[in-house]
Amino acid sequence: VTLASYLLYLLIVTVFLHQTLERYRRFQTARSAIRWRVHVNGIRGKSTTTRYLAAIFREQGHRTFAKTTGSAARILLPDGSEQSVPRQGMANVNEQVGILRQFSADGAEAAIVECMAINPAYGEWLEQKVMQSSIGVITNIRLDHTDYLGETLEEIACSLARAIPHNGILITAEQNPTLQAILRQQAEER
Repeated sequence: VTLASYLLYLLIVTVFLHQTLERYRRFQTARSAIRWRVHVNGIRGKSTTTRYLAAIFREQGHRTFAKTTGSAARILLPDGSEQSVPRQGMANVNEQVGILRQFSADGAEAAIVECMAINPAYGEWLEQKVMQSSIGVITNIRLDHTDYLGETLEEIACSLARAIPHNGILITAEQNPTLQAILRQQAEER
């Protein structure tokens, strides 16, 4: 390895890191422009809850965008109309970055986004690095996706709790006192 090739490699890495950091800084600015960011998680009812919350924010006069996930993922627009999620290939959690950036560019005051991650590590990444929600919602906790979330309701509660926002509000419809206690304890830590 010559000194010239080493310096070229170092220059390329430096430029790449600078561009990556600059893109993330621009994304943070765009995300911060959205006053209300709501991240909807849970086992059942996420899409319906996302739709209801979007309607509530719209009714309160906020310019509101929302996104549901699944095989028929939809973007809900401020006038209540819908459009398909533009995708090239399979669904991927990284699409949430572009969606949130677009909501900001379109003047969103509220963004309600359904968590599209089953893997709790991805859900945590979506919350901490992408959404940084002001409000987190966990619809409910049921025995499902046990290969990712855990084999007991308590383990699943802990997995879903990884997406609770820092310095935000947690809302849940979960009625089981044991599971509520897990969510409360995790929310208080954040």
